[in-house]
Amino acid sequence: MAGEPKIPADILDLLAVGVWIAKAPSGELVLSNKVFREIMGMDARSDVAAGGYTEPYGIRDAHGAAYPEDKLPFSRALRERTIVKVDDIVIHRPDGTRVDVRATARPWIGESGEVELVVISFEDITTEAQAFRARAASEEQLRQGERLRSLGQLATGVAHDFNNILTSISIIAEDIRARDPASPFAPELAEIGAAVTSASQLTKALLAFGRAGSGKATRFDLASAVRSVLDLTKRTFDRNIEVTFALRGTGIVRGDPSQIEQLCLNLLINARDAMMPDGGKLSVTVEDVHLEAPPIPLAPGQHVVLTVADTGPGVPPEIRDHIFEPYFTTKGEGRPGTGLGLATVHAAVRAFGGRLEVLDNQPRGAIFRVTLPVARSSVTSLPATRQPEKAGRSLKILVVDDERMVRDATRRSLEQLGHVVLEARDGQEAIDRVVSEQKKIDLVLLDVVMPKLNGRDALARLRRLAPDVPVILTSGHLDRSDEETVIGEGARSLLAKPFTVRQLSEAVAQATATAP
Repeated sequence: MAGEPKIPADILDLLAVGVWIAKAPSGELVLSNKVFREIMGMDARSDVAAGGYTEPYGIRDAHGAAYPEDKLPFSRALRERTIVKVDDIVIHRPDGTRVDVRATARPWIGESGEVELVVISFEDITTEAQAFRARAASEEQLRQGERLRSLGQLATGVAHDFNNILTSISIIAEDIRARDPASPFAPELAEIGAAVTSASQLTKALLAFGRAGSGKATRFDLASAVRSVLDLTKRTFDRNIEVTFALRGTGIVRGDPSQIEQLCLNLLINARDAMMPDGGKLSVTVEDVHLEAPPIPLAPGQHVVLTVADTGPGVPPEIRDHIFEPYFTTKGEGRPGTGLGLATVHAAVRAFGGRLEVLDNQPRGAIFRVTLPVARSSVTSLPATRQPEKAGRSLKILVVDDERMVRDATRRSLEQLGHVVLEARDGQEAIDRVVSEQKKIDLVLLDVVMPKLNGRDALARLRRLAPDVPVILTSGHLDRSDEETVIGEGARSLLAKPFTVRQLSEAVAQATATAP
């Protein structure tokens, strides 16, 4: 008919989707369009047929494995004789780029009733797939966060109870040794003390895990935070990974200790995964350095450097600029990862005003270096309200703890040191005891976690009721990094459980050094 438009021969190139048509059952190419070639990153292959598409076209699944030939849309449409749609195909192009694809295959059934052609359309869904993966990773991260918070609460509770038990064991063993230094059981008692010390390191690691995400800024020793994480990982990493730690500095930094612990844990796990399954050496170093003209964002002055090095395959140069990006991961099937580990490390370092670097060490392994500024001292002592303690003076000390074993052990030790001891089972009973004694108490040893009225609330009331009475907070929940906080709340010091008789004696002497 006159006036009808002429249909161009390459009309398929005008379509917004890729088109590929092949003969059935051979799979021999009939035709393809421009968008198909753009998606594939190559021309359609006329030299391949059914059963041999995966490798020539770089067809992979979401985990990077070769897509099974019998699961390809062509094979399924031919076999099932119906429309088949899949959206889990990833094309690995010859230039190294990747594209997520949704493929819809439709069999063309001829007059004979047999499938003569298979027509497949291809859509580039990379943006959609990336958004889906990011959302799934975020949801999984939230679920992991909830699980970790629950485990953290459990770990904190267990550590607290263990520290109370360890405190009693430590003090009792020391008391027995003090009564009879020549006892034939002295070596065994010494071993008990060593076992308590070892167990206390484990409870500190549990506490570090339970404190994750506290968001509290404080001054703390970087090396101690790193060591607590190492103590935990050494007990959980495979034995074919040799972990070493070298301390060449004791730099004090300021920030959230849990961020450093998480940072260190992520770096250690990444190093472990890089060396699995064959194992290798993982070395961790903390050292002090003085930088005259450091790179941004560091300023000249003292810094502390954390270095984590492994003997894995290293970080290829082509991905080095991407490893700190959220959701970027090189872990394949069987080695799941959200791609948020190093991104979390980068965020933590930035929060501390530090610098994170990955050093060029391929193929001998990866080296990650974290440089943090050293914190200036900001702790001020409480004003002296009393004169120095007289030598040999017997003090009246109130021991407040909800655990009877801890109260009994602490009381016996203080009495052997020549002090008079009163006891209270909780914060409210402590307040009542101070009132009944008409404030004639020289020192209060106050546990933090107790029923009815906890230690910190009791401390606030004691400061109003008897502002001059020194208070030592004891805790199996807090550690030395919390000392600045508790001093700000009005305590003289923090005595972390489990403590020894000597530590108890020293804490009492220091807290009452300004007493008349």
